[in-house]
Amino acid sequence: MLKNQVHPAAIRSRNLITDSLLVLMKNSSYEEITVKEITDQAVLTRRTFYAHFKTKEEVIDYKINGLNGELTSIISNHSNKDHHEIALLYFGFWVDHIDLLMQLYEHNLMQLLFNNFEKNIRDIRSYFGCTLSEQDEQYADYSSAFFTSVLSSILNRWIETGAKESAKELVKLLEQITYKFSSSFRDS
Repeated sequence: MLKNQVHPAAIRSRNLITDSLLVLMKNSSYEEITVKEITDQAVLTRRTFYAHFKTKEEVIDYKINGLNGELTSIISNHSNKDHHEIALLYFGFWVDHIDLLMQLYEHNLMQLLFNNFEKNIRDIRSYFGCTLSEQDEQYADYSSAFFTSVLSSILNRWIETGAKESAKELVKLLEQITYKFSSSFRDS
């Protein structure tokens, strides 16, 4: 194996642990689930769990990081990079993963998704007109926080209200909100 390459058995173990935690979360409170229950479900040892993760939160973050990486790749590889298309890809991706979002929401873990997304948004924010220079780290931090907050708040409200809107409807709402928001600054 090459240096910095993860062994396939390690990936398999991480995925088994992650899938087992998500299965257990369908019937149990996240807080009450033990590492032993996760490893029993995964048919692995506690030692294997701790070889890959320190906490259950790291397990969830591993899952979320994989999904946010997949989303970033989808957006980066899409030929049309206008705001409308990027927002449609973003919301469409999460519509396709509504079951996981509902689980995170039900277990009060949405903040893990948002924190992880803020780290990953740096790779795609240039498509929103937020190009960076080495000297403008403050702008980078605040623009990441802004876009994360806006997109996360819309996702959160969508879940709270039963996830009835389609990705296209969510994009339309986002466009209306940002237009009115930016107009109010120009008018004042």
